[in-house]
Amino acid sequence: MENKTQILLNRAIFFLALVGFAISTYLFYTYIQEKPIVCLNTGCEVVRDSPYSYVLGIPLPAFGLAMYFVVLVISFLKTTLDKKEHLRLAKKLIFISSAIGFLSSAYLTYLEAFVIKAYCIWCIASAVVVTLIFIFSAYELRRFK
Repeated sequence: MENKTQILLNRAIFFLALVGFAISTYLFYTYIQEKPIVCLNTGCEVVRDSPYSYVLGIPLPAFGLAMYFVVLVISFLKTTLDKKEHLRLAKKLIFISSAIGFLSSAYLTYLEAFVIKAYCIWCIASAVVVTLIFIFSAYELRRFK
């Protein structure tokens, strides 16, 4: 049985994944519909128009959707798991997914700052969300073995 700290961590991860999923959904919609992005500046459009906004023809928000969806599902499933080894595997999967998201966001933020020279507030928000998920999942994985 999980203790209160683990339950709170899992809820925080789940909530953050919902926020990240919403951000990615909005961005994905604007990409595929070619709609203007609601932004505090013009950086969102500059970033979207850059050659870095697609990988193999796939809009970057699609990868965010996939990562956040995986974290959401695993975080939800963790509430139903009884065996310690299954919980440990679920924690590792969330950690690995969020690590990939964190590293990708760090690289993309670097590109925004030094190559594109424009910032997308939605991208920065997603980077903050995935960073928090990564930190919480690393803490959970290390502390609750």
